[in-house]
Amino acid sequence: MKTFRNHRLSVFVGLLSVAASAIAAFAADGGAGKKQAVAAADQTPEAALKWAMPSAAVREVMGQPDEIRSLPAPKGKAEVWVFRRPVSRRVDRVVVGAVPIMSTTYQVNGSCREKRPGRAIDQKIGETLLYANLFVTTVEKVEVLLFNEHFVTSKVTRGEERSYN
Repeated sequence: MKTFRNHRLSVFVGLLSVAASAIAAFAADGGAGKKQAVAAADQTPEAALKWAMPSAAVREVMGQPDEIRSLPAPKGKAEVWVFRRPVSRRVDRVVVGAVPIMSTTYQVNGSCREKRPGRAIDQKIGETLLYANLFVTTVEKVEVLLFNEHFVTSKVTRGEERSYN
């Protein structure tokens, strides 16, 4: 029983040392990983948009919108400009069908001396799988709200688009 307790104690001490070294590494890093993520978010074009920026300046920063939707507004003109940009792409190999592999076997009735031929039986002995490439693209969609030709706010969403070859 003593060895089991000693083993549990040594595992616990080992886990504590790993946790302590991780905390020390994060403290020495100064949270730079989080700062890098924030810096990457600031490098997107929509980070340069400022409230009440004219639509021409928005078009300069973001480029030509993929879609423009008009919204009903009691006074003035409201539009949502939609921009799409691919973030990542991967290709998956997927099964899209199966073709059976058939074999014909002959069943002999009775003895070998029988004059009548045997019966033919088709059997499925396997299948050949058909594959296709599935292209999965992660797309960021940036929706920019403009009121009276001036920037108000933006929203970024991510989604996946799938297509086969």
